[in-house]
Amino acid sequence: DDHAKDRNRTQRNCEDGANRLDIFSAPVLGDQHTGADRKTVADGIKDKEKAIEYFEEAAKYKYVYAYNNLGKIYELDSNYIKAFEYYSLSASLEESWACNKVGEYYRLGLGIKQDLTKAFEYYNLALNVPVLYLNYWAMYNLAKYYYKEGCYKAQVEKDTLKATDYLIKAADNNIAEAYVE
Repeated sequence: DDHAKDRNRTQRNCEDGANRLDIFSAPVLGDQHTGADRKTVADGIKDKEKAIEYFEEAAKYKYVYAYNNLGKIYELDSNYIKAFEYYSLSASLEESWACNKVGEYYRLGLGIKQDLTKAFEYYNLALNVPVLYLNYWAMYNLAKYYYKEGCYKAQVEKDTLKATDYLIKAADNNIAEAYVE
């Protein structure tokens, strides 16, 4: 059928581009091997080794979504140390989703020592991006630091107004958990 021909032609063009170290082809090929869209890795990875190969190629060019997808692949394998390394690389380029993810790793102590102060710092860093790229989970996570009694371990004082503001913005942007808090 025509769709299958187009898919095959696209894959051949991408593979040709990847052979020429084309920054745009490698992540597309990585996505094809995960069965995912451009920014997410689905649970049903088709060919993990190929996906890793192409995402690592794209990561050589500091492509943040390649770092994120590599992190997700390793996280699905419960390799939290390796996942954290990739999320940290993306966060170092101030990608909002990755900053929030690194904050979660610090908050939960996944593969690293728990550090609520660093978690708080990364959640805040996640908000310092243009609104188009903002990860609203960071607002939800920050709100939890400000309501109730604050967060003594991170030296954050209670601020109900700030917590409410963050929860409303998170809820308005489809973070269902923000309605519960």
